[in-house]
Amino acid sequence: MRSVFLLFWNLCVFRASPKTVPTFGWFVLAVLLTNLIFSVGVSSLINDDLLRTITLTVVGQAVTAGLVYFSCFVRDVTNRFLATITAILGCDLIITALIAPVLVFINPQNNLGLGVLGLVFVFWSIAINGHILHRSLNIPLMIGILVALGINILSVAMNEVTVGL
Repeated sequence: MRSVFLLFWNLCVFRASPKTVPTFGWFVLAVLLTNLIFSVGVSSLINDDLLRTITLTVVGQAVTAGLVYFSCFVRDVTNRFLATITAILGCDLIITALIAPVLVFINPQNNLGLGVLGLVFVFWSIAINGHILHRSLNIPLMIGILVALGINILSVAMNEVTVGL
């Protein structure tokens, strides 16, 4: 367990490459399900509507996975998709685990505190995903960050559409 944590932590602090992430089916599924369950649990601290929280989490992860696959397809590196999406989800799990204890101590009525904290973690997450995409897609780091930002924006937009339905 420690080695899995260190694998994703090293990606979060830009010391590792997604090529070090195992792509065994059981490992990818375990990371996906753990991320899904943990993300829903942490999001439930902010949002009381469990069905909405589950829907937003699943849609967000599905859109992210689809756009990462499309990016790999465009760059002709679809063989790197599993390592890339597993790296992204594993790093998201680490970030979610870091933000969870803070959410417990921040007053939900303190919108400024939640907003600042949220921005810090969003920027860090985009930087991490940009690093992962930079390595996976063989593109410059700044382009990777822009692709990660685009994926994040499209994922949020799709969540807004989903909520509106």
